[in-house]
Amino acid sequence: MDSFPCGLPKFPLAQGPNRIGSGWEAAKHSLPWHVHIMIFNSVEEKVGTQCGGSLIRLGAGNISNMVLTAAHCIFDSQNRRIIPPSKIIVTVGVHDVTAKDKTRIQVIDVAMGEYRKDFDANDIALLRLMSGVPYTDYTVPVCLPDRRARLPVGKKCYVSGHGSISGMKLLLINQITTRFFSLATAALLPEKLMMVDINVISIEECRRLIDADSEFDFEKQFCAGTNSKTALKVTRAIQGDSGGALVCHEWGRFIQYGIVSFGPAGIGYYQTAGKYTFLPKFVGWIEKMDKKMLPSKDNLPASSIHEYLTQTEKINFLNKSVAAVAQKAEFFECGVPSPKFPITMSPITTNRISGGWTAQKHSLPWMVLFIAAKENNPMKHALCGGTLIALEPGNQTDTVLTAASCVLIPSTFLRWDPKDCQVAIAVQNQRSPDSERKRIGVKSFVTHPRFVSDSTRNDIAVIRLLHYAPFTEISKPICLPQPGEKIPVGTECIVAGWGYTSRKSSVFAKICAVYKVILEFATLNEADLAMTIVSVAPFSICQEKLEYAIYENEFICTQSEFHRGFCDSDTGGPLVCKSNGKWVQYGLISTVVGRCGKEFDTYTNVSSYIHWIKQADSLMVKASQLFPSEFIREYVSPLENIDEQPRRHTTVSNY
Repeated sequence: MDSFPCGLPKFPLAQGPNRIGSGWEAAKHSLPWHVHIMIFNSVEEKVGTQCGGSLIRLGAGNISNMVLTAAHCIFDSQNRRIIPPSKIIVTVGVHDVTAKDKTRIQVIDVAMGEYRKDFDANDIALLRLMSGVPYTDYTVPVCLPDRRARLPVGKKCYVSGHGSISGMKLLLINQITTRFFSLATAALLPEKLMMVDINVISIEECRRLIDADSEFDFEKQFCAGTNSKTALKVTRAIQGDSGGALVCHEWGRFIQYGIVSFGPAGIGYYQTAGKYTFLPKFVGWIEKMDKKMLPSKDNLPASSIHEYLTQTEKINFLNKSVAAVAQKAEFFECGVPSPKFPITMSPITTNRISGGWTAQKHSLPWMVLFIAAKENNPMKHALCGGTLIALEPGNQTDTVLTAASCVLIPSTFLRWDPKDCQVAIAVQNQRSPDSERKRIGVKSFVTHPRFVSDSTRNDIAVIRLLHYAPFTEISKPICLPQPGEKIPVGTECIVAGWGYTSRKSSVFAKICAVYKVILEFATLNEADLAMTIVSVAPFSICQEKLEYAIYENEFICTQSEFHRGFCDSDTGGPLVCKSNGKWVQYGLISTVVGRCGKEFDTYTNVSSYIHWIKQADSLMVKASQLFPSEFIREYVSPLENIDEQPRRHTTVSNY
């Protein structure tokens, strides 16, 4: 069975006039055979004229490479020659001619009827497309009439096009013929496809309406129009719509009976009727020319034909995409890495994150890299850690938890402009090319109101991403603790980040900055995500050992062997501990200047700020779009590339 029968649009027609000229905007893709034709003055495609046309099918199959239009559209009457195919571009599946994702096709060959002068009866032409057009919901051929068909008087017929909706003005510009016009008058053209309903007039009535001196072939041409109350319909149909199809609804399908042609001079004529080429008389000629014309070179893939979406539909589509992901909430769990990427809980090497080791790639899928930099001042930059958190059910989030000190410009009390900030998700190696593709812009952020830049107290901030981050095997949120939840002393926890490996490297980096030694951004930071293990320590011991004041409800204290812990640029990263089979973020790194791999370290106590986190989240406008999941790809190290292991694409998580 034919999956795309001719003359059967998927989208229903719009009814009722609501525009000037008694026409109205067509429902998108309701006339899927309609094509927009541009005839350019040069191959540079800067200036030209426009016409309409229709996609037709002559044989079996679900692909067409033939367009039907008017001969006068491709005939240079001044030089009496056919316009070269290289100057003709056809747009298929079009509704808005200004849309950026239009499907434009070059013409490879043309054929014209015996048309030699204006107002000739043989106003018909064929265009062979360079590439065949697959039939989709947006591109369907119109049915051709039987060659013995009679004039469809009294049938429900329509004309469509992107021609002028202000006919009187154009008629004053050119009272000889208004077949098509240059882009200089483009301001008069509608961007969207317009349509009018039109009555086919009997031969007897047509004889009465036309001028006695007019050339009219009643065998190859016919009249169509309406009464004087809606007379400007025909004016709209003539101006810029030349070559378009006059289609009539018969036997449940749309059949093309006519091609928009033109009329003689005189405004009064356009208020009465217009002249159309009678297609049944040319069906045999079309079949003959099809066999003589050059063939197409290839066929377009169906994926190249796009649905037109209005701005409202685009927003709704994005919202539905986000909602569709959210519907899978019951399959998702926070704090659970993919089984493909287990956490390495013992060191392979001990020269990372101040006595730590390189984390198994994507084993900490909640980790994000916060990057801020001024383009006009490369010495002003910031690098921090952070975590994806989800405050609502769903399989996406636009919320990141980090330290308030991260959103401050170094050596100032000023906050970064969100436009200068980015958050990289699902990153293993911060210097790899794929890390740049995983960066999401920052929409806004909120810092704790009691945070002071020269203190570690209340060093917490919530970031709103510009786009929702989808949850995949390698990008998932961390669980948050219950408000006021305590973590038992002795619990082993993970600290992770891309920071310095020692205080020595941190100091060296600052010396380089002072003497303006230009280094690659974060050169001395770790390229790969690093991690280490620390244990929760009794708070009373920390109070004795630390050289600065801490407060029990605001901080968590940890102790480690071999001077393992965080260092500069690990700020904002998490302290995560396992609870009931899931990883929970109990702490937030707030770096104290001069500390790097000490025996005792402190972290902002996240459980004391849960209510504030939710409040901060409610103050910010939500993201409106979903970050493309195809950008979130598994990191492949140089060694893995040598082993030629395939790169896996991640999909929306079902966990």
